[in-house]
Amino acid sequence: VKKVENATAIAYTADARNLVVATPSEILVCDARTFEVLESFATPIVANKIVLSANNYYLAATDGSRLIIWNFETKNIRKELTLNATINDMAFSDDSQRFAVLTGDGVLSIYNANNYLVDRTYDALGYALDCSFNNDGKYIAVVCSNTRIAVINLLDDTDRLFISDEQGGISEAHFVLDGHGKPYIMYNTSESLTYRKMVELSPNYTRLLADELELRMNEWMK
Repeated sequence: VKKVENATAIAYTADARNLVVATPSEILVCDARTFEVLESFATPIVANKIVLSANNYYLAATDGSRLIIWNFETKNIRKELTLNATINDMAFSDDSQRFAVLTGDGVLSIYNANNYLVDRTYDALGYALDCSFNNDGKYIAVVCSNTRIAVINLLDDTDRLFISDEQGGISEAHFVLDGHGKPYIMYNTSESLTYRKMVELSPNYTRLLADELELRMNEWMK
């Protein structure tokens, strides 16, 4: 990035207009086209990973043991957490209502993104390398090892799907939608980038009903 030295982590905002860059002493917000630094604020940690919520309201950063969440609009610290295990990954749900933290002891913690209290935890997730919510927030994928991915139904503890790939080398997995809105999971291996159609997933009907109700209420209020 132009004019930025010693960057330790980087992420785009949801609208891709800005690039957020962590350095050992501050967080920089840059124009994604010109890379000009637009604003900056101090950070008490040397972040190795940063993520932003889809509504651009929260910025989370971690150095592997401490996790700090800022209100991205005011740049004030909203919450600070210190975990006993190494933080391997973190992610916001697409609706910005939940926040997932994945730790090296094989535990996935789901936080309420309004108060940052733990809603529930899931264990026995192996090395717990990477996580990703699907688009409607019903499922989350966790890379358990370099050959295995777990897909967890967050509405049903008994529903887990496992994906194995003997090519090995898996380090990240992300849910994506095709042009028709059909879900796929995309992951890397040592030899390829793989897209797998997720025909096993069912829609989040509660979310669909809530969205439909909100739409009808908005029409009624016009």
